[in-house]
Amino acid sequence: MTNIENSSAKLKDIINLITSLEDQKKDCAERIKEAYDNANSEGFDPKPLKEVIKAIKGDVEEYKHNQDIIAIYLDTLINIKG
Repeated sequence: MTNIENSSAKLKDIINLITSLEDQKKDCAERIKEAYDNANSEGFDPKPLKEVIKAIKGDVEEYKHNQDIIAIYLDTLINIKG
C-alpha cells in the first residue's frame, strides 16, 4: 500500500468514525428530549431538572454560590420595584 493509499484509508476511517459519532449524538439528544418530556408528563418541571443536572455535572458549591448571588440580585430588584 502506498503512502497516498494509506492516508486515504485513514481519512476514510476518520470520516466514518465521525459520521457514526454524529449519528449517536443525534440519537442521544432525541433520547434526552424524550426523558425530559416524560419527566414533564409526570409533573416535573424540566427547567429545574436541567439546572440540577448541570449542578451535578459541575461544581455543586459554585452552583450554590451562583444561586445565592442570583437570589440577592432578585431581592434587590424586588425592593427597588416595591
